[in-house]
Amino acid sequence: MTPEGRIKSQVNRVISRYKDVYKFMPVPGGFGVSSLDYLLCVNGRFVAIETKAPGKKPTDRQKMIIGQITRAGGVAFLIDGAEGLQQLEQYLERTTHAPHPDQPETQSYRRAPPRRRSEPLSECEAGDDVGHSDTDRPARTD
Repeated sequence: MTPEGRIKSQVNRVISRYKDVYKFMPVPGGFGVSSLDYLLCVNGRFVAIETKAPGKKPTDRQKMIIGQITRAGGVAFLIDGAEGLQQLEQYLERTTHAPHPDQPETQSYRRAPPRRRSEPLSECEAGDDVGHSDTDRPARTD
């Protein structure tokens, strides 16, 4: 395993401790837009992670992407060893136990509030359709 591969394995281990964290690892292939190694959704917050072998630095393109993410209000981590892993774990621990940023602390998070047609689906609404075929759902009347 490569040195960066060992770091990715450790990052995966940390993330796997938090069941409500969405993780996506884009596969670089020369098509589409570049991104970082990990894209996460943590309690409604966008988090990106770039992993490096110990002592290695991000490329100019990766620095640009990190800047775009942080300017847009996301959080970006550059992890090349134990210190970065510890910072990630502390962030996940704090963030997964914090109230969702768009909902008051006292609101139940089991069901999404009603939405207007132009609003995006919430996690609960999107999840309601998982595992159902079109024939399992009533026909739309609009």
